[in-house]
Amino acid sequence: MSGVRNWPIILCLVTMLWTVGVYAESDLYPPLKTSQGWLQGGEHDGVEYYLGIPYAEAPVGALRWRAPRKASAWNGVREARHFSLPCAQIGNFFATNNAEFFNKPFGSEDCLYLNVWTPIVQIGPRPVLAFIHGGAGVYGAASLPLYNGERLSRELGAVVVSMNYRLGMFGALHMDALHTGDPKEDFGNFGLLDQIKALEWVQNNIADFSGDVNNVTVMGHSAGCVSIWSLLKSPLASGKFKKAICLSGIPLTTSSDELAERSQRFINNLKALSKANSAFAQENLDTNPQQLRQALYTLSMEEIVEAGKGIKAMSGEPDGTVLALAENNKLTNPVPAIIGSVRNEASMLLITHTGHVKPEKLWELIHSDWQGLSAGDFFPSLWRRLTYSLAVKFANSSLLNKVDASASLLADQAHPVYRYKFDWDDMEEPWQSLFGAYHGLDIPFVFGNFERETPNISYFSWTKSHIGELERVHRQFIFAFKGFIESEDPNKYSSELQWPIWDGNSNYQQIK
Repeated sequence: MSGVRNWPIILCLVTMLWTVGVYAESDLYPPLKTSQGWLQGGEHDGVEYYLGIPYAEAPVGALRWRAPRKASAWNGVREARHFSLPCAQIGNFFATNNAEFFNKPFGSEDCLYLNVWTPIVQIGPRPVLAFIHGGAGVYGAASLPLYNGERLSRELGAVVVSMNYRLGMFGALHMDALHTGDPKEDFGNFGLLDQIKALEWVQNNIADFSGDVNNVTVMGHSAGCVSIWSLLKSPLASGKFKKAICLSGIPLTTSSDELAERSQRFINNLKALSKANSAFAQENLDTNPQQLRQALYTLSMEEIVEAGKGIKAMSGEPDGTVLALAENNKLTNPVPAIIGSVRNEASMLLITHTGHVKPEKLWELIHSDWQGLSAGDFFPSLWRRLTYSLAVKFANSSLLNKVDASASLLADQAHPVYRYKFDWDDMEEPWQSLFGAYHGLDIPFVFGNFERETPNISYFSWTKSHIGELERVHRQFIFAFKGFIESEDPNKYSSELQWPIWDGNSNYQQIK
């Protein structure tokens, strides 16, 4: 492991440390010297971990709705054995497994932190895998147990990085009143700028963790994959990654009218909540940008999160600075990639988004006695179930066609590109018939985190009797991803699968 160790410092720190997640006090590891300062991490089962490392200054106070600033160095030794708080959002199972936080303001504005896992054994500079979590741009957290990178780091022999980034109205707000003259800030997508800043941190610091700055792969799921498509178009991200793994996401564009409508809806929600904040009771906010800006900066985190409830995230129009003004869909940073999807992308998404089952009710059903469940627990009538099934069928067809088209778009500009479809759905009823291979099911198979001891959104997907099957499919991902991040070849390591290069003719690698 690169970096200088200082054993005596440990004695001064022991009383300051406490446990985090699955890690224990016995995991204490010698401090690591980085360009930012000394870090006190931990070690578990052959992997060092460093959690809650600031990659940017806290975006609070005057830095709210501003481009991220470089994180300051620190004196002494910084404790890096717990995750930071998630970014501010409405609590949801995409960010926490604690139902007490559901459907209420959750997290913090001070959230621009990342986590690093790296194998202890020193074997030259290691490939780096930087993961961007999903959650529709309004939910999620790198600290979710599903995304724990320890096992992935050990089995890939890679440095694994995960990051928080601003969400919801903190992550994207397109409004003239917030413009500063800095084109990055005026673009309005602060969450994307955060991700670019995290990748910049990787370039400047990952060598301290035995990472190879010249071999960084970005991996994102859902909204994280949508972000990767933006990174492929961003001049600011050029040179910061060499490969991509994009799971269940497509490139999205937004018009100026859609952005303006979204911002106005946010302002209208704030006015409806004006009893809690008199600044938004003023009638002239729509015509006085300076007053509007001042009023926005008086709001609490909770008020902003509440006013943003139900408003979807949007990226922003190409501006020539953050997103290139490209013609003919030309990408700024075309790189070799693996593009993935699951067979039933729409099933779980539609059952909550269409109101058939609210997220809180779904959580309750997932952790109930499955033997007693029936269709009536999810649908008030046979007609509602039929309309759901038809909607899922058409949505799946549309989504999969769009993923295929995106893979072809990249394959026209980068080589090689691979495409997989995840079909494993060997789960108990009613879940197999209801959801099948649902959106996000491939993520625990990638990370190898098959949690069954505590409540979680994937709890219904397997039982302990499935362990052999789970490990078999997990190994398929590990063999392929290890070969790809090392050499762009998912067939480098022998396995039962032989991945074909995508040419747009349905030559998928099926994983089941």
